[in-house]
Amino acid sequence: MVEGNTSTTCVYTLNNTGFTNHAIIGGITIDDTLNFGVFFTDCQAPGGIPAQSGCSINVSFTPQSTGAFTTHMHVFDNASSSPQTVTLTGTGTLPPSTTDTIAPNPLDFGGSPVTVANEQFLTVNNTGFTNPLVLQTLTLTDTTAGYTGGNEFTLVPGDSSCPTEPAGLGPGSSCVLAIDLTPDGSHVDSSITGTLVITGNATTSPQTINLTGYGVSGITPDGDCFTASDGSCDATQANPGFSGQPCLIDSGTCTTGAGPSCTYQ
Repeated sequence: MVEGNTSTTCVYTLNNTGFTNHAIIGGITIDDTLNFGVFFTDCQAPGGIPAQSGCSINVSFTPQSTGAFTTHMHVFDNASSSPQTVTLTGTGTLPPSTTDTIAPNPLDFGGSPVTVANEQFLTVNNTGFTNPLVLQTLTLTDTTAGYTGGNEFTLVPGDSSCPTEPAGLGPGSSCVLAIDLTPDGSHVDSSITGTLVITGNATTSPQTINLTGYGVSGITPDGDCFTASDGSCDATQANPGFSGQPCLIDSGTCTTGAGPSCTYQ
C-alpha cells in the first residue's frame, strides 16, 4: 500500500463455537496503532455473540513510511483461550514515480561570515501530471577538503515548505527547501563545499545538489572593502560576493582616497 494511504479493510471473523453461552468481547487491541487500526466491528454488540454465531472485525492498514510491517491484534473475551491473537502484516511503498526539477544546482552561498548562519533556498518542482512527489530522505554532507569538524550545512525545516514523508507534493506544484551554511571559524578566506542527496519517487532519484560557499571574517558583508580601479580601497562598492576579491579585509580599517589603504589580518 502506498504510504499515507489507507488500504481496503481486511475482515477477520470471530466465531462462538460453543453451544450455550454468549461470547462476551471485553476489548480489541492492536500493538501498532500508528499503521493499523480497527475500522469497524460488530463483535462488541450489547449482550455478546450468541452460541454458534459469528461477528467480524475490519482492520485497516495506513503505512506511515515505506517497508514491511508486522504486528498483532488481540481479542479479549470470556473464552477459555482468551486472548485470541492474530498476526497482521503489510508493506508500505512509495507512489509510482514522477518527474521533478530542483534548482539551483549548484547552490552557491557566496561569502558567508564565519559562525553566522547564511540561509539559501532550493526550489523543488513536481513536473509530473499524475503522481505526488515524495521526498523520502534529505542527507546533507560537508565535503570541504581536509575539514574534520562538525557539519557546516543544516536543513531549516521551519523555513521550508516541502511536505514531509509520507505526504507528497502534488503534480505541477512547487515548494522550497531552506538550508543554512554556518562556516567554521577555521574557514576564513577559504572555500566550503557540501552535498545534499535527495531520495524519493522521482525518476532521477537519488539526486545530488552541490553546495558551495566561501568563509570570510565576521565583519558585516556590506561593510567590507574592495580594491577600486585606481588602487584605493573603495568602501562604497556594492558587495558582489566574496570569492576572488583582491582587497577583502579580515580586520583593520578601510579609508577612501588615492593609494591602497586596506590592511590585512
